[in-house]
Amino acid sequence: MKYFLRFFKVGILIFCAILFGKALFAESFDLASLQQSDSLKDPEENSPDAESSLLPKMSLPVLISVSKVLIQGLDKITGRVLTIETSVGKSINFGRLKIIVHRCYKAPPEEIPEAIVDIDIYEKAPLSGEEVLIFRNKMYASSPAVSALDHPIYDIWVKDCF
Repeated sequence: MKYFLRFFKVGILIFCAILFGKALFAESFDLASLQQSDSLKDPEENSPDAESSLLPKMSLPVLISVSKVLIQGLDKITGRVLTIETSVGKSINFGRLKIIVHRCYKAPPEEIPEAIVDIDIYEKAPLSGEEVLIFRNKMYASSPAVSALDHPIYDIWVKDCF
């Protein structure tokens, strides 16, 4: 049972990191409690409140909505890297891609730095010229690989919001 509880605590940490962004919830978890000396204690030996203290106390971080975004793109064929500053709601073009930023949130200065962007990316079909949606998701500045654009020619990632 004691090993299961340790596994459960680690699972909750991984789940929240994937779902909400690793940097946003890093301070909400007491990682020292995952050390062997604390986690291998039998909960039945502790107080009756021991099981309620197994789950970390999480508080949702406060995010600030901002209006400007800094996006960087890489054209893998030419090796061209372009840094683009744009406003929320405007569309920008990068090669055959059309990028539209819907919302941008930034952590306050006293928190761990993080920028989260709701973004849509369309690609123009080479023959018909029709725009096809290829990406609609959130992008995180602190960990671009969590939600990356999977494209054979272009890489797009968020640098910051301000």
